[in-house]
Amino acid sequence: MFPGTKSGNVIERRVLAKEKGNPQEMKSRLLLAQNEYGLTALHVAIKVSVAVLEKVWAFAKEVQLNKYELNNKSLLAQDDYGRTAWYRAAQTGSLAALEELWSWAKEAQLKPDELKNKLLLARDKLGNIAWQVSAGTEHVELLEKLCVCAKEEQINLSVLKNKLLPAVDKFEKHIW
Repeated sequence: MFPGTKSGNVIERRVLAKEKGNPQEMKSRLLLAQNEYGLTALHVAIKVSVAVLEKVWAFAKEVQLNKYELNNKSLLAQDDYGRTAWYRAAQTGSLAALEELWSWAKEAQLKPDELKNKLLLARDKLGNIAWQVSAGTEHVELLEKLCVCAKEEQINLSVLKNKLLPAVDKFEKHIW
């Protein structure tokens, strides 16, 4: 739950922030805040719906997050388990959320190494990567989207193979 709300509802927080503060306060109260689990508004929105995710992004534009805030405090922000919004979209099996986040990452002009190492090939604290949790959802289209993104970023096949094939979590569970 986020400070200032009883339910943690993203829309409720937006209304509350608009009523009680200036744009800088709205940024810190809604978009850049993390709850007790390290979740940001983007993390939470993914679990709700793509429509809410889009509203959070529109609000980020409205209050004019600077590049650092947009990239590091929003798109690449990690929860207490080291999971980004990208990872959580893969984990929940939401192809639409993955597509939106990829589009926004491009729009925000994340650097190629950030796209590669902090989204596509990033590991959480348990050693899992988005590819692994996508495979666990049994949504083939998610894996296909990850492949398309990897191609776009020209990730070397051997790098991808080394990351994926031996990938194990802390329980020594392999992806494949």
